[in-house]
Amino acid sequence: MSQTTFDLVRFGLGPGEEPDDRQRAFYADVARIVAGRTLRYAESAAAFHTVATDKALVETGSVYQPLFQALMELPDRADLGILDLSVSTQTVNSELFLRPEALLHLASAVSAACDTEQWADRTLVILLPTEQAEDIKLRERLQARLTSGQIHLLSDGGTSSWSDDDVDDYRSALNRLRTAPIDLLERKLITRLGWFSPHGRQGERKVLRHYFDASRAQDELGHLLDDALGSDSAERPDLVVYHESVSNWLANPLKGSCISAGSLPVRSFSEAIVKAPEDPHPRSVLLVVAVVNTGVSLAERVATITAALRPTRLRILAVLCVGGAQPRFGRRRIEGDDGTEYDVEYFLSVEQRTELEAECRLAVVGETRRYEERTNALTTAEFWDLVRMCGVKPEDDVPTPRRGAYPVVPDVPRILEKYGNWLADKLWMFVRRSTSTVGQDILLVCPEREQGSRKLSNSLSLRSGAQVVRIPREAIEKVVDGTAPERVFDDAAPWCQELDSVATKEVVLIDEFVGAGDTIDAMERIALAKGLNVKAVCTLLDFAPEAAGQRHSLYGWRPPAPRKDVPTQRADSDAEAVRRP
Repeated sequence: MSQTTFDLVRFGLGPGEEPDDRQRAFYADVARIVAGRTLRYAESAAAFHTVATDKALVETGSVYQPLFQALMELPDRADLGILDLSVSTQTVNSELFLRPEALLHLASAVSAACDTEQWADRTLVILLPTEQAEDIKLRERLQARLTSGQIHLLSDGGTSSWSDDDVDDYRSALNRLRTAPIDLLERKLITRLGWFSPHGRQGERKVLRHYFDASRAQDELGHLLDDALGSDSAERPDLVVYHESVSNWLANPLKGSCISAGSLPVRSFSEAIVKAPEDPHPRSVLLVVAVVNTGVSLAERVATITAALRPTRLRILAVLCVGGAQPRFGRRRIEGDDGTEYDVEYFLSVEQRTELEAECRLAVVGETRRYEERTNALTTAEFWDLVRMCGVKPEDDVPTPRRGAYPVVPDVPRILEKYGNWLADKLWMFVRRSTSTVGQDILLVCPEREQGSRKLSNSLSLRSGAQVVRIPREAIEKVVDGTAPERVFDDAAPWCQELDSVATKEVVLIDEFVGAGDTIDAMERIALAKGLNVKAVCTLLDFAPEAAGQRHSLYGWRPPAPRKDVPTQRADSDAEAVRRP
């Protein structure tokens, strides 16, 4: 039976609440991802079946009956049901479903409902908190239905029970749902790969490989700093001191937060030390830094400011912490040379990488001195460094039978997983120079079911707010073979409906890399046949830069022609070393 509608399983702990517009959009995304087409929201006014949270936490079995009743009422309203136990939507107290015994009662209720005739042609999607070891009991109990596709599990961590292809789409849907400042800071933070801050003794000198740029998240950072300063004037510091060694994205939002908090005095680290002899000693000082890495330099600055200002209370806050134990809102302890320990609060944990000069060939590529560069392309050194760091693989998404697979290509999905925000920011700079239309009114069009293009379009969508439409590979190949674009249109196909319904007529075509350019050309013909205006064509890698025309890529490279008796493509030893198993 063809699925046309979806609805929520009306179950909840405590009073059930109707989803707001943001949650409804998220549920519509979930239904589309699972069904493979856009489904209509049933908009049911059915009552929620609930159980008091306190009772459920004490008597986990009490969830069975209301959940079973809610499940049994859904088939009369919709073809696909969504049982939301996610932390992200904040609609259910998920503490209960972190307990193994509660998961078993959940599985029992779901199994009993799905055994009935009413659920024979229905699909159930269960949204869970971040995947954990206890989930295996739930999966074991529901294994037959997971295998048949009647039930799908999706977790807040972005894992799926049935297809890795759709995990990126679900993560993007979660990201659009999460609008707390810390979520937006994490989403907008750019991790740039380069060769930063050489340090250490001769022969043992090292460089930092990542620079963290939060300049795209100034508003979100301001909100987080507002909360850190607090609403109680009695608890606020007498002086706020900030330190930025190379970055310049911290000072402005911090100064704004200090003004909002009653014009708190705020000074740079050097200014605070210079003026210390002139000022009365503050009782309370807040020291704010952009990043804490090893903690050695920070401990030195803490000792300096303590000696100069002699505060009775010193609080230390870092926006980012390398290798923090908690992913968000954590604490870390650092130690000075004299053994004194200091507690450092931080907003977000990040991953840094350190390499020896020889290992990263610093003598060849040189130190990266421009930390917050704003260019829309990769240098040769940057591109091949990405390949070295993230590895190579055989081409997976091949437009067969038109051409064979490239035996070795950069691992674009992994590159985008680690550095997608950086690369998307570069491409978006090119798009912004091509059109004056705001991001939300631009349509991103890419091939369907291609990992690299999917990740790239999702990164660009999160960066800009643009809508994404994916054209099936079958339709693209027909146009490549000479079929008129109008003949591949299907009014019932979701991608055609999306192209027809967009308010904007401005389109950006996206692909992970270009060989002969046939895929891009076919997508352009399809877009033009729909009356759309193609404003830009963007790719990560162009294998035919001499024929690029108006096409923009982050890096263009003409692969060497095959030679007799040798492999047509070879990865260097560094790439082999980092290739994933």
